[in-house]
Amino acid sequence: MSGIPPPNIAIIGGGIGGAFAAAWLRNASVRHLDVYEASERIGGRTLATQDQDETWATVELGASMGITENRYILEAARSLGLATELRSEVSWRGGGRLAIVGAGRKLAFEEGAWKATTLVRLLSRYGGRTLYRLGQQGSEFIRNFSRIYAAQDDGRAFATVDELLAVGGLHEWPRRSCAEAMAVLFSDAAAPAATELVAGLMRNNYGQDWAPSGALCCFTAIAPLAAGGSAAAIGLVGGWEGLTRGLLQSSSRSRSRRGSAGEDDPAAATIGATRPQLHLSRQVTSVVTQDDGRFVLSFADGSSAARVYDHVVLAAPCPTLPATAEAHDESPNLLRRCAPVPYQHVYVTLVWGWLDPAYFGKSEHAASFNAKFSDVLVADAAGRSVPFLSIGRFDEQHAPPAFPSAAVSAHDSAECARLYAGAHDGAGAIPRWKLFSAHELSPSDLAPLILCHEERLTVRHAWTSPGAYPISRPRNLSSFVLHESVSGGLFLHPSAIEAATSAMEVVAVAARNAALLLVQRLAQIRRANRLRENAELHQKFVEANAARAEADAAPPKSQFPRGETPNAKVGKGECAAGERVQPGE
Repeated sequence: MSGIPPPNIAIIGGGIGGAFAAAWLRNASVRHLDVYEASERIGGRTLATQDQDETWATVELGASMGITENRYILEAARSLGLATELRSEVSWRGGGRLAIVGAGRKLAFEEGAWKATTLVRLLSRYGGRTLYRLGQQGSEFIRNFSRIYAAQDDGRAFATVDELLAVGGLHEWPRRSCAEAMAVLFSDAAAPAATELVAGLMRNNYGQDWAPSGALCCFTAIAPLAAGGSAAAIGLVGGWEGLTRGLLQSSSRSRSRRGSAGEDDPAAATIGATRPQLHLSRQVTSVVTQDDGRFVLSFADGSSAARVYDHVVLAAPCPTLPATAEAHDESPNLLRRCAPVPYQHVYVTLVWGWLDPAYFGKSEHAASFNAKFSDVLVADAAGRSVPFLSIGRFDEQHAPPAFPSAAVSAHDSAECARLYAGAHDGAGAIPRWKLFSAHELSPSDLAPLILCHEERLTVRHAWTSPGAYPISRPRNLSSFVLHESVSGGLFLHPSAIEAATSAMEVVAVAARNAALLLVQRLAQIRRANRLRENAELHQKFVEANAARAEADAAPPKSQFPRGETPNAKVGKGECAAGERVQPGE
């Protein structure tokens, strides 16, 4: 049997989703595995600072955190030899306490120096029953999500987002609002646990108001609380962008390692596996099918891909294309079958300096106030009275050369001189804060909030194309399968899951589902080809037997001329072969 040639597969998108899809597909007997990225770098919405001063901590500008229950991203990191760190154990996190800004920019809640103090404050502010329910809901979400791992370990794949989520009993939540879910959970959607804790986590994690958001997105935001809060929050040394880079660029000559589920680890390649070929600055603007069912990719510069593809994976948000008069399901450009969802713009600002206690209604010394906190969330009551969505502490320094010295301060304020002097003498530290906001923070926005900040050292990044996360709203969900060609080729969109909820681990799960769908389809095509070849061989055998039977049934042809008998030429006294001569003859 001749078989069929291994397929060519294209992956559109060089972020976490595209990297995981490529890692799981390269052992699937693929001929060519090409990854097309529109920008000049890989990583998608993972991005970290590249400060000139190597003593400064790397700060995530995009996706920042995993939790200990995130199986896929942590297994991949271990396989690639990338070091992880618990956020609670890094040295620059200050006192590690959480504060929530409420009405009038006052702190509605702040953790205490002792766990017992914090517990008393939590119970007093939110109530034991409410906190118990919140924790139970988060734990249940983690358990239910883990069922998807089990289904994928069994090789199950799902054509729609609903089918995938249904494995964990999560399929109804994307159609309900967070406000509805919290009303059921707390018996009151206006409970402080909702308007402060859930609201603060949604603003920090997704840059969005909690109440109108989809319930599944809310549960994703509160899951870290159930996992253990900061004690379960995990970062990647050097930034999560390194995970994407490692998955796409790790050598295919290394031997595969087995994961805990018995399947090849996504980050480990097998001898003879297909190494992904990365193509940067290649924005795909069109995907069409040929008559034979294979896919042709075209780019923004008007060129087309060097090869045609049997299958395509769109591991990126749906592109925004120019409007046409054609219906989406009638357009030859299959990208139009991908329904875009709006994205939330988020702005990131990294600034050195001290949070001003007076801004939050506090009269204490700035150094002691800043030494307490690692995270500041924003409750509903704060409204638009603050320009930021959240604040996190991500570094501290003891007056390195880049900063003003105690003798020569860049500020006229005597307070700044004292703060810098204290940091220089080791009595304190200069903290570095990361602020998320819905608009770019100007120096005038920062001035009343941050004491003594150095504008020349401030780093800004905007997530606006298309944005940081899809705007979460209750909605019906799409299919992972955008198109199936006449040859059985699949055009898949694993990023469709982000319309329900978004996180690195969620995207990795959807990428594995895409890989499983393709592996199953390849097996179906090979099986169909074997059946067809067997049928063809069987037909040839039947025809050959029929021809042989027909030949056997025909009367034998005589070897003598017409009219003669076998003994016609036998002379007198002779006998034909096989006859006996009788005596007397």
